Amino acid sequence: LRIRNGTSGQGGGIAVLASAPTIINNDVLGNQADFGGGIMVWGYRALAPSAQALVESNVIQVNHASDGGGGIVLVGSSAEIRNNTIVGNTTYGKGGGIGVWISESALIARPEIINNFIYENAANVAASGEFIGGGGIFATERNLANQPLGGICAPRIRSNIIAANA
Repeated sequence: LRIRNGTSGQGGGIAVLASAPTIINNDVLGNQADFGGGIMVWGYRALAPSAQALVESNVIQVNHASDGGGGIVLVGSSAEIRNNTIVGNTTYGKGGGIGVWISESALIARPEIINNFIYENAANVAASGEFIGGGGIFATERNLANQPLGGICAPRIRSNIIAANA
């Protein structure tokens, strides 16, 4: 499936709220949002059996988020992000390729970021030139409003190629 040129407040291409879909073998291209230009995953399926989203083998490319998570944003989610190509995504905020935050409703975020190609993404593409960070991957124990919540944000990042991000 090709998901192109979408515009939304959150999740310009795909928006996942409190559920656990499998998103596999898609092209997510040229979408825009405030958070999660390409894909936004907010929370998880809390009803028994609880589950997390799986984002696997997608091309997530040239998406833009004005506030954070140009390619993918995870908010209070421990989703598995595996075998994706995440290239050329941008944000004026944090997390050009992938941004991870916690939320008031989900104080623990432990996503698995495994075997992805995360290349040429950019964070803080602003005229001021002030470095905010996380061109490839950004993670914080704060919410989207930058307030500390006392939660845990501990992504497991392994076996990725992360290069040429700004």
